[in-house]
Amino acid sequence: MNQIFGSMPAVLRESARLNPGSLSREGKLRCARRAAHGASSLRARRFEGTPRHGGRVAGPEEETRVLVVACGRARCHRGEGHARDRSRRWKQGSLGDTTAMMLPEYAAPRSALRRGLGAWRSQERNTPRCPDQPRLDGRIAVVTGATGGIGLEIARGLARRGASLILPCRNPAKGARVADALRASAGAGARVDLVAMDLEDLESVRRGAGAIVDSTAGHPVDLLVENAGVWPRRYAETRQGHEIAFGVNVLSHFVLRRALAAAGALDATRVVVLTGDIYILESACTPDFRWSGAFGGMRAYCRSKLGNLWIASELVRRSSGLEVRVVHPGVVATNLGGETGALGSRLKRRFFLAPERGADMPLICSTQPDLENGGYWHNVHGRMRLAKNDPACDAASATRLWETCEAVGSGSPAPPSTP
Repeated sequence: MNQIFGSMPAVLRESARLNPGSLSREGKLRCARRAAHGASSLRARRFEGTPRHGGRVAGPEEETRVLVVACGRARCHRGEGHARDRSRRWKQGSLGDTTAMMLPEYAAPRSALRRGLGAWRSQERNTPRCPDQPRLDGRIAVVTGATGGIGLEIARGLARRGASLILPCRNPAKGARVADALRASAGAGARVDLVAMDLEDLESVRRGAGAIVDSTAGHPVDLLVENAGVWPRRYAETRQGHEIAFGVNVLSHFVLRRALAAAGALDATRVVVLTGDIYILESACTPDFRWSGAFGGMRAYCRSKLGNLWIASELVRRSSGLEVRVVHPGVVATNLGGETGALGSRLKRRFFLAPERGADMPLICSTQPDLENGGYWHNVHGRMRLAKNDPACDAASATRLWETCEAVGSGSPAPPSTP
């Protein structure tokens, strides 16, 4: 994939195992400068001086794996051994024309409450900004759900970096307005193509996949961003009779990806799957979930986000030629879940991320090399390490969901599932 996305002269690409507890600010910057000036690797180094872990030498379990990239500020976290320590230290330091940021590894708390509160904490300050490099000229990117919200900002960011966009859309008039706006913001020569596709209808998805293949003229898709999603307010079903959140958020993307792969359009493609950390509230994902009321709609959405993680994990296991990234973009002020009224809009503006900031972590996962294949990336916490008992780590359920999607995606009856 590095051959696809190219080198990154303005981005410090190297990963290292550093000990932030015993490393001074100057030491971190010295390591980052070595990467900025072309060092082939950043080595784990211990510096003489007083340790910062209560007067003791930090152990290997407290080391942190970091990815150094160009951005607006430097971020320093404790390692997995300090996952329960909520304190964070920010470091600012110039590296020529760039500033180093460290994306940490973070052990997710087992408590859903603590995890949720941690995700809300200082989102604007803690969400990294995606660097402008590398350029994506000549690369083809397909982004679902790009006519509004986070998807529109992801598409805008990719277009500004030179990518040729193919946007599936259900409403041709709205799609045309969005395409014109993207071309205007990306500058002369920007390519934005529209493909008719209704994610609530699998036949439309298959026809749209064929149109994407025709549009690429034999060139494989370099980037597939599976962004589209619904948070239903009333119970509804897709054209094929599946619960709407499952059908749109999980099954339609599964069928789209399978159709593109069958046509040879996915070759060393990077697949970015948007999910939501709210999945932690559920433990199942099935096409026949029956619900009612606002709480039922939230449960359906949570189940579908868990399904996104399960399908992504199976995709990593079954498709060695693809690069897969799963990303939680943050709690973002979009129309997901429907209109919330004047009070709700004010609360969203106050506490939620703006869509352009919610697009930053998906853009990082879409554009930056050297990110771990199959990794789960969080806008606040960086690389999330999930506990073995986390619902997303249920390998047996992931396999069953994959088999269910294979069956119902081809029109066969779904195998028995656990509700």
